[in-house]
Amino acid sequence: MLTNSGKTTFTLGLLQYLKSENKKVCSFKIGPDFIDPIYHEKILDKKSKSLDSYFLNSKKLKEHFYKESKNSDYIVIEGVMGLLDGLNDGRGSTDSIGSILDIPILLLVESMPSIKTMAAMIDGVIKHSKSKIVGIIITKSKSEIVFNMQKEEIEKITNIKYIKRFEYDNSLKIPSKHLGLDTDFFNIKEIALKSYEKIKSINIESIFKELNQVYDSVNVIKGNKSIAISRDEAFLFYYPENIEWLKNNGFKIKYFSPLNDKKLPEADVYYFTGGYPEVYAKKLEKNKSMLIDVYEKCASGKKIIAECGGFMYLSKEIEGHKMVGFINGKTFMSNKIQGRFGYEKIKILNECFFKKNTVIKGHEFHYSYMELNENENALEVIKKSNNKIYKVGIIKENVLASYTHFYFSSILEGGINI
Repeated sequence: MLTNSGKTTFTLGLLQYLKSENKKVCSFKIGPDFIDPIYHEKILDKKSKSLDSYFLNSKKLKEHFYKESKNSDYIVIEGVMGLLDGLNDGRGSTDSIGSILDIPILLLVESMPSIKTMAAMIDGVIKHSKSKIVGIIITKSKSEIVFNMQKEEIEKITNIKYIKRFEYDNSLKIPSKHLGLDTDFFNIKEIALKSYEKIKSINIESIFKELNQVYDSVNVIKGNKSIAISRDEAFLFYYPENIEWLKNNGFKIKYFSPLNDKKLPEADVYYFTGGYPEVYAKKLEKNKSMLIDVYEKCASGKKIIAECGGFMYLSKEIEGHKMVGFINGKTFMSNKIQGRFGYEKIKILNECFFKKNTVIKGHEFHYSYMELNENENALEVIKKSNNKIYKVGIIKENVLASYTHFYFSSILEGGINI
């Protein structure tokens, strides 16, 4: 119902439960997050996709959902923030996704000592929601006696019959990191197993009958262009939907590691994704043959996209460690969010991977900043939070570099230039 109610912990346990039952499971995360879907992947050994009603209109969102959930026994969707939280018009919220896709929602509510107030808050949220709330899980519950009182009060004022207790356990807490959740994955499977044990005790099967399966088919466009994408411990933030979009638009996908490979693979386009290059800056600096090869590809006129961490990698330095140096700027870290955090509508002002005047949506969230000796005028960004227009980003040769993460299938006008 609210943020920090234990959604991720519960979701990991549920995924582990379904996996242990040998079910075909598909998972999604609502919103533009990168870290939460990686946690899902650690449990399911398959990519978790995003659902975002800002990036995609209702028709495209349904098509994406149907395609990705095809042939699954169960579909698990982890919400974002509070149920109703998103943009002012409702887009981006968990409730908007539930309403568009007509899917049931299991509401997680952190236990509160004010029993009647808690029940009234739940009732208010349900009445404001456009989705179908089919059950409630009281999380971080320290007392069975208090839970029974909560359950009785909630049942009095709502029509919800499935109300279960998820017992408090401090060992299930996932520490935060500066982009959201913790990315040290060593204990995620342990947390999932502990959460799974608790889920076994709440008769979760009784709520599964509310779920629906959906089917669709997709036509893939054949082509002969290739795109090489950064993927390793330092560059792990990208939308899996972007990869699918590239495949569907005829691209052959290749991957490379700026950390471990000596040079780039041959490709028509290079895509430097986001991540934590600042954490691995020392190792990236030591891989000099890769840095030289990347610089040469940038200078040769190859079409290149560099998002956030990729943008940082193309700069001269990250916290004093030498990087590619194609972008004339130095990157520094802060303990505060930098830039224009949130959703964006972007107009590409010059030719690059995208055609000139292409309009696309994206998202920005970072703690680094760059001291640039370049003109930032490649993109015209409209922030959804305040409708202000900013000039940001760099197009140099055919390199498009900015802090924005683009969502490729959200193109509103224009297209790609390849």
